[in-house]
Amino acid sequence: MAFYLRPWDQSRGDEHAEWGAAVYYFWVQDGVVEQQVERYEAGVLLAYDRYHPEDQYGGMTLEPRDPDERVRFEVDIATYQAETDGQPFNRRG
Repeated sequence: MAFYLRPWDQSRGDEHAEWGAAVYYFWVQDGVVEQQVERYEAGVLLAYDRYHPEDQYGGMTLEPRDPDERVRFEVDIATYQAETDGQPFNRRG
């Protein structure tokens, strides 16, 4: 298991552009993304996984993560959990 973060400094460019830029967090197993969490500047949190791969706000990447990302973007599990903790906006029921 590996955990990564990837900052994205551009807005979404859609009707939710006011959320601002985001940091994307990935939980990766054998190069495959198992969970993706997006934390936007405005405080919005979106979460995707194999049971909820997409919705009206976006979706989980299907691209495998490059092993070279580990050098630049890997974080430990405690950081991942702290940064992705919260009720995702797209999972409110």
